[in-house]
Amino acid sequence: MMGRTDDVVNTLGNCGRKIGVWLAVSALILSLSGCAKQRAELSIKKAKANIEQAREWKADTFDESKGALKAAEDALKAAEQSLAGGQASAALASAGDAVKQSKQAIDSARTRYADRIREEARKAVQVARINDGDKENPELFKKAEASLQVAEEKYNKQKYEDCITASKQTIDAVDQLLAHLKNTAVNKLDELKGLVKELEKQEAEKYQPQAIVKAKENVENIEKKINVDRDYKQAIILAGSAITAAQDGIVETKKSKANLEMRNIESKIAEARADEAAIYTPDRLAAAETAYQELMANYLNNQFDTVLNLVPQLKQQVEELVTVTRIEATKDKIATVEKSIKTLKDEDVQVHLPGRVEVMEKLLEEARSYFNNNDFDTAKEKASEGLIENDRIIVAFDNLTQKTIEDAEFAVGTARQTLEKVESFFVTKPLPNVADQRIEVRRQAETTNLNAQRDSANRLLRDAKEDRSRRQFKNAIGRARQAQQIADAVTNRTFRIVAEHALLAIQDEVSELERQGARQYASRPLSQVQALVEETQRLLNEDKNRQAAEVTAKARAYVESVKQLLAQRAIEEKKRTEELLRRIEGTAPAPGIITVKHESPGGGSGNNKEAMAEMAADELHPTPLVVAQAPAGAAIGTRPEPVASDAGRNVEPATGSGPFEVGTPAASQVGGDSPDALSSENSAEAIRQRVESMLADEQRLFDIRKYQPNAIRQAREKLQESANALVAQEYLKALQAAEEAQRILLKAEQNAARAATKENLDAAADKINLAEAAGAIMFAPAQLTEAIRLYHQAEKLLARGEYLKARDVSAQALTAAEDARLYNVNKARDLASLSTRYGGWKASHPYLVEAEQKAAVAEELLDNPQTAAEGQELAKEAVKMAQMALDHARDYTFQERLDNIYRALNQALRAGANYFNVEEVKRLIAEINAARSEYCTRNFDAVEMRLKDIEAGLARVIETTPLVLEQNLKDNTARLNALIEAGAEDYMAQEVDDVKTLMNRSVVDFRKRDYASSYTNLKEAIALTNRIEERLQEQVYFDSVTELFAQLDKAFHDFEGVISYNPTFLKKLVTTPHGRPAAINLTAGRATPNDFKDTVKDIYLRAIHLKPPKTQQATHEQVVLAIKYAYTAAENFQKLYLLDQVSNQDAYEIIDTAYEQIRKARELRAEVQLKLIDPQARTKVVRAEKIVNF
Repeated sequence: MMGRTDDVVNTLGNCGRKIGVWLAVSALILSLSGCAKQRAELSIKKAKANIEQAREWKADTFDESKGALKAAEDALKAAEQSLAGGQASAALASAGDAVKQSKQAIDSARTRYADRIREEARKAVQVARINDGDKENPELFKKAEASLQVAEEKYNKQKYEDCITASKQTIDAVDQLLAHLKNTAVNKLDELKGLVKELEKQEAEKYQPQAIVKAKENVENIEKKINVDRDYKQAIILAGSAITAAQDGIVETKKSKANLEMRNIESKIAEARADEAAIYTPDRLAAAETAYQELMANYLNNQFDTVLNLVPQLKQQVEELVTVTRIEATKDKIATVEKSIKTLKDEDVQVHLPGRVEVMEKLLEEARSYFNNNDFDTAKEKASEGLIENDRIIVAFDNLTQKTIEDAEFAVGTARQTLEKVESFFVTKPLPNVADQRIEVRRQAETTNLNAQRDSANRLLRDAKEDRSRRQFKNAIGRARQAQQIADAVTNRTFRIVAEHALLAIQDEVSELERQGARQYASRPLSQVQALVEETQRLLNEDKNRQAAEVTAKARAYVESVKQLLAQRAIEEKKRTEELLRRIEGTAPAPGIITVKHESPGGGSGNNKEAMAEMAADELHPTPLVVAQAPAGAAIGTRPEPVASDAGRNVEPATGSGPFEVGTPAASQVGGDSPDALSSENSAEAIRQRVESMLADEQRLFDIRKYQPNAIRQAREKLQESANALVAQEYLKALQAAEEAQRILLKAEQNAARAATKENLDAAADKINLAEAAGAIMFAPAQLTEAIRLYHQAEKLLARGEYLKARDVSAQALTAAEDARLYNVNKARDLASLSTRYGGWKASHPYLVEAEQKAAVAEELLDNPQTAAEGQELAKEAVKMAQMALDHARDYTFQERLDNIYRALNQALRAGANYFNVEEVKRLIAEINAARSEYCTRNFDAVEMRLKDIEAGLARVIETTPLVLEQNLKDNTARLNALIEAGAEDYMAQEVDDVKTLMNRSVVDFRKRDYASSYTNLKEAIALTNRIEERLQEQVYFDSVTELFAQLDKAFHDFEGVISYNPTFLKKLVTTPHGRPAAINLTAGRATPNDFKDTVKDIYLRAIHLKPPKTQQATHEQVVLAIKYAYTAAENFQKLYLLDQVSNQDAYEIIDTAYEQIRKARELRAEVQLKLIDPQARTKVVRAEKIVNF
């Protein structure tokens, strides 16, 4: 090998020396000749040779040499022009400059070109190795490697011209070595291009666009392999697979084309069958189907060329089949429409449904017109519309017949029900007291006639239904209308019979009510009944029988309402009186008024709602109950101060300071509520109100029972009379008897009130005299003055005959006098009672005993006018003793409560409350200090409320202090156990052990009463648990992010069939010859663009809803951004379906953006995983023992 290399070097050296000698000889000859022209020509040749050499060494491509080369070319051009112009000297000068510049260009380009061609030689050898050149032609491959070695050596020795020569020899050897492979690859490429043209010829862009796009892409890839990469073997392999794929694409294209043609023919045959070709053109249909079956057999045998050749002939045959079928079908439909119009006219449809047949006739004319003009499709459509209209007319006619029959059937049913109801009424309830028997005879005869007419209507109705079932609508409508007319006549006549007989019954009942005196209590309803009777007679005269029957029904309801009203009034008054008697006698089950239920002897109250409403408004006027109540008195001392019921009126002033004297009552006066006043208030409504007022006042009933027993007996007798009258249905008599019993009791009430008043006045006078004797004017002036005023007021009321008011006022006067007499005694007892509430028997029992004894003695002394003054002084001493006992009891109780509070506070502090309930303890101490500073005997009640709050708070502190520690331990234990369950020991085992240790120390210190240490340990344990939880949350977050990234990677992998291509491929795929982009439906890979978008959207939504720990907020932003890039890219890939709606520029921008976003998503996803998540890799440690719950 080294010997051959030396030979090559020697040969190149000899060539160089020969060129140098020749140039030297030429220069010598020119110099000797001395001819400028010849010298210029020689210089020009030399310059051309140099420029050619410079161009061969690519001097025009190097920055160092292209300037000199350009100058040499310009100088050469100038020399040639000068020489052509005969200016030899100038030509010589320019030629010399050209030679100089060209040499400079050669010198500048020599190194750069040597470097470049040496690199090309290296690549050539590399290409030879890629194409297995050592196996193809080992000798040439070795020769190429040897030349490359020489070139390397010459280059290292800076012998650039020798390096260039050796590099060229290397390249030539490689070209010779790979010539066979290159020719094979080019031939394969040409074959593939021929298949691409065949695909275009078979319209693959329409039927198999992916096949032709893939084939063209393969052509580009193979050309690149041949011309750029020079990987001829790989190009041959790719070409072989591409040729196979293109051939398959041609077959699939033919198959798709044949399939489309077959489907078109099949649809045409189906269209012919839909047009009923089997009926109108059966032979043509059979021939077409036979040919189609034969063609289908060829298709199934993959004879696609045969199918495509036979398709035009069969297509024409099917077109003729469809046309002939439509013609025959149209003729038949037009004939059917004509027949239908004739049938409808025979049934007189134009009479019952005017304008409908004309629509069919118009459609028939249009169909004929289109048929005559060979527009068979439109003619058939119009004929079909005519048949549809015929069906609609038949349905409408049938509905009309059905409605007419239903109306007739309803009318017949109404007539039958009305007639049967009337017959049953007269059979079960014959008309009483018929004034003229001829009316009854006429009713029976008319009933027989009406039954016959009803039967006739039933027969007509039955015949009408049979005609409708036979579709004889005209006859059915006629019979149904006739039946309806007969039934309406029967119903109308039946109502007349009912109205006439009901009118006679109503008149008889009204006469009976008038005789019983109903006019007094129901005058307006009776007048309304009479008006309705007259209205009925008028309607009968006008032959408005139905309305007359309705009016008689309303009149009957009014009559029944009158009966009910009388019965209700009688029962209400009887029950009210009976209740009053029971209450007076003391046997009432419960106080109050019992509501009387409506009991009606003459029928229900719901017969006529309008009549009942009017009667209720006109006859019944209920009034609110007036309840007599004693007015509340003002609180003075310990008893309520009595106030007169007419305190607002002007009364005479109290008597002077002398002894109180009881005056003689004046003679009774007429007026007010005296017995004479009853005669002026004897109406039923006034009696009812007074009875209700009496029932509301138990004191009145008690007075009647005490002072008027005879009146009770008389009222009971009247009540029995009322009950007997009700049984006999003598409602008016029963009502009057009940009202009379009420009047007896009202009179008894007045007499009883008068007697009670006199008794109260006598007792009040005694009490007032005793109070004045005891000096009550000094201690209880208000009570004494009020008692005297009420006494005089009661006297005046008694004199005026207002016995009820007088009784109430006299009772108040008695109470006020008693309060004035025993004012201090009652006060002392009240204070003593209050003292015992604060523990007075324990703190100041001597004062309490003395106060109670003095009050008892004073009460006895105050009963005697001679000792009343002494008793009053003794009562005053009792008040002082009771007040002292109260003050001592309050002070003692306060101090005792305060001591207990301090003991409880010390107990709470010893239990560690100052560590675990700090805020509560501070608040309680402040409350204690405030209570001590605010306390005095007189505001004990206010301070006591604060002490109760303090005691409750201390009890809560003592009880909850251990619970606070226990609860904190339980909470932290639960948290720690949950963290351990979640795997916290895998990452922070030492911290988990520390938490357990701190919690155990806290429990031990608490039991040792070292509360400070216990509190500190617990606090540190909680803080350390918080750190463990934060760390675990980070790991959970990392797991979630890793899972999301894994799902995102899977989505990328499923969509790899699309995103593995470059944007150029998709751009070619969407580019069409007419310039607009085409929408594409990519099915490569396991996911479509829609699936890819849905998957990435789901991942994105989960990512944005993932809540990161506070320490990983920045990481989460990067995670969301990476997934968002992928989601935006998925949306852009989904737009591939819609690219035909945008411009080429927008379509290319969508594709470029989608691939750029996928790239960013992948880069950012990898960056987040590598830089933010993986560095925090988990470290498994030894697990710690689980803590035992506290």
